[in-house]
Amino acid sequence: MARITKPLTNTEVINAKPKVKEYTLSDGKGLYLLIKPNGAKLWRFNYYKPLSKPKKRVLLGVGKFPEVSLQQARKMRDEYLALLVEDVDPLAYRQEQKQVELMRSENTFKIICAKWFNDVYPSKANNPDTIAKNWARLENHVFPFIGDLPLDEIKPRHLLDLYQRIGASNTLDKLHRLIKSTMDYGIKLGIIEFHNCNIAKDDFIAPIAKNQASILPIELPKLITLVNNAHKAHRVELNTFYAFNLSLLTGLRQGELTRLEWRFIDDGLLVVPSHLLKQTRKLKEQPRDHVIPLSTQAKRQLDTIRKINGTSPFIFAKVRNRAEHMSRESVAKALKEILQGTELQDRQNAHGLRSIFRTYLTQIGVNVVVAELALAHHSSGRGKVQAVYDRYEYLDERKQALQHWGDYCEQCGLLTE
Repeated sequence: MARITKPLTNTEVINAKPKVKEYTLSDGKGLYLLIKPNGAKLWRFNYYKPLSKPKKRVLLGVGKFPEVSLQQARKMRDEYLALLVEDVDPLAYRQEQKQVELMRSENTFKIICAKWFNDVYPSKANNPDTIAKNWARLENHVFPFIGDLPLDEIKPRHLLDLYQRIGASNTLDKLHRLIKSTMDYGIKLGIIEFHNCNIAKDDFIAPIAKNQASILPIELPKLITLVNNAHKAHRVELNTFYAFNLSLLTGLRQGELTRLEWRFIDDGLLVVPSHLLKQTRKLKEQPRDHVIPLSTQAKRQLDTIRKINGTSPFIFAKVRNRAEHMSRESVAKALKEILQGTELQDRQNAHGLRSIFRTYLTQIGVNVVVAELALAHHSSGRGKVQAVYDRYEYLDERKQALQHWGDYCEQCGLLTE
């Protein structure tokens, strides 16, 4: 007949005193309390390893009293006994669960997102600035709410709460694409088998994106007059003034313009290296420099700028550090201040200068391929097959188009000296 063990009471556990040698108090069904000479009280579970021949006894630590109470120790014992009924080893099960928890802690949304940003995103993103901006968006809007969640716990309801905070917008569209890409990457890594996060976005439709603010070429004299007046009144730095002028004459983006170096100018041509251009996937895989035939107005601008910044490697050097280039935001900020309170307020920005240029080329009948190449849109205006086989750069045609544009800008009042 099996010996019946009287279950322990809380009082017995609390009052158990240390002795010279360690000893045990049994609670029954394999659970007992080990009292150490130093006064430590440790719960132990004793069982036979399932399917072992000969039977092998295993001693499993359950926790320390009082951190683990008598009731908690019994609950764990009962869970282990249930596993043993199914021939599952409690020790192996606990180790497996710890491994699962460790893997889940290493597979949080933020960790996997960072891995995707490092391993995959650079091959898809337009440029490093885009990557940095999108990471900042995630840090501001996403990571505080789901960054620490394991991928397998992220459900549409989590994203629904998140998207309601952000609201339907272009920012939300960008964030949703980043979240979906991260979840898709989790599937590829074998962390999750599937996700249905797309349905969280269904009810959030962003407003139609607006074109960059840009006036028509016929209004260019007003814009140039306002900028010239600000220059004469010393309300705009020389660097910024000439950067505006050259931006207008060349159609370059601000990030391209402000990083120009003197060595890029050769025999009447401004050769912008491909790594400075907006990094489309095609451009990254097939690098191609952007060649700009300089109009007489652009050449005179550069001659004047060289007198100011000729000692710097950069055409538009920083005023206080000639070894660095000016900020890409300089023209945008200055233009916003200059146009404040005028009829052109909110109707023109720095990036929109490219639109005035492109619209003028259309007005004077410039071939669409030539006009698009003038803006460094290398394949636009040509069919996909044509773009593959047609390697002609239309350099003479672009030179003529840019000279027409330079003449028009000068007629509109552009100061070229």
